[in-house]
Amino acid sequence: MEHDAHLILHKTDKALQELRHRTYGLNPRVRQILILIDGRRSCRELARMMPGQELAQCVQMLQEQGFVQRVRGDGPADPGTAAPRPTPPDTGSAPPRQAPADPRTSPPRPTPAAPGATAELHALQRRVVRLLLDAIGPHGDELAIRVERSRSLDELRALLPAAASVVEAVSGRPGSLRFLERVASIRDTP
Repeated sequence: MEHDAHLILHKTDKALQELRHRTYGLNPRVRQILILIDGRRSCRELARMMPGQELAQCVQMLQEQGFVQRVRGDGPADPGTAAPRPTPPDTGSAPPRQAPADPRTSPPRPTPAAPGATAELHALQRRVVRLLLDAIGPHGDELAIRVERSRSLDELRALLPAAASVVEAVSGRPGSLRFLERVASIRDTP
């Protein structure tokens, strides 16, 4: 695989089956990389978390064996990747104008997320996944997937007690306390 820094990969059904049931017996390092592939991170972002050649070799193997597929990049999309939606033709007429909303009767609009909020959430998710997998290895795969799917900081925080319980079940109380100490800044983030 030529190393495409902008390449973004997503998990296939085969990958999800492996993560849930260990059907294909991937080694722990490859499983960890598979967990980190989420359809949002580019290979450049993944390379910051893994040594260079090891990541490229694992990604190539995962692609060849059908565990991951290309989302976008310079090359052609892999089979099964969703094609972009066509844009509707321009009819030349402007959309109808709506009357301005009356602030006294209209419901409040949701506040958009701060520009850096999504990037910050993804960074915190990566940190929790890394700490979880460092603490208990492949025993944390299922929970790591849930952490990656969290849509807000509150959802991420709500998963921390479950993560600490899993760490305690696998590594004992001292391991759980170390994990909680390392994620304390996430629990206390405003």
